[in-house]
This record gives sequence, C-alpha cells and structure tokens, in this order.
Amino acid sequence: RSFHVTGVQTCALPIFGGVLSACLAQPDGTSADDGAVLYRSFCALCHGADLEGTTRGPSPLSSIYGIDSLADSAIVAAVTNGKPQQHWSFGPMPPVAGLTTPQVEAIIAFLRAEQATRGLTPYRAEP
Repeated sequence: RSFHVTGVQTCALPIFGGVLSACLAQPDGTSADDGAVLYRSFCALCHGADLEGTTRGPSPLSSIYGIDSLADSAIVAAVTNGKPQQHWSFGPMPPVAGLTTPQVEAIIAFLRAEQATRGLTPYRAEP
C-alpha cells in the first residue's frame, strides 16, 4: 500500500507478519527543494553531491550546462533517453529510470537555482 505524506511517497511493506513503513525519498512536487532531494538520490553519484562532478560525470555547474547554452528540454531528454558522449571522456549518459517528467523538472529547478547562486565554471575541453 502506498500513501503520501507532505509530498514524499512512503510505502508500508509487509515484513514477517508485521508492517514496516519505508520512506522512498522521492518527492512528487516540482520545487527546487524537491529537486535537491531527487538530485542526491539520482544524480549525485555521477555528477557529485557538491555539483562539482566526479570521475563518472561532469559538473552541472559547467557553463556548457548553463541556461544560455542548454535548454531545460535538452536536460529532460538526456535524463529520459540518455545521451551519447559529447564534450568529455566520461562515456555516454545512460537514461535514468524511476523519474517522472515533473521530478526531472524539479531537479532542473534545483540545478538552475544553484547555477544562479554559485555561478558557472568555464567550459574546459579535455586535451
């Protein structure tokens, strides 16, 4: 059985004849706060909890991902469908399963807010 509490989906799971409530940490809203939670769950492993990138993926604070360079719809498409390797040698971005379009839009709202607050770093192509 599934139910919602303050925008977070929770589930009751049967365990050895009892019930365990588990928070899935998947907000169903579209705010930047919801996006921050979703980013940590779905994006941080590759793009960094600090948004600085990792050895698996680039920083979303790179100017190449700024609103003037990359439309929100392109981010939705990349998350939904995956994206071939382009600017760096991290390899292709696989599609991210388990996110609805409103949840991806919440992640984008979070990223855009962070880009506006923290600024963008210049794009540096690999040698």
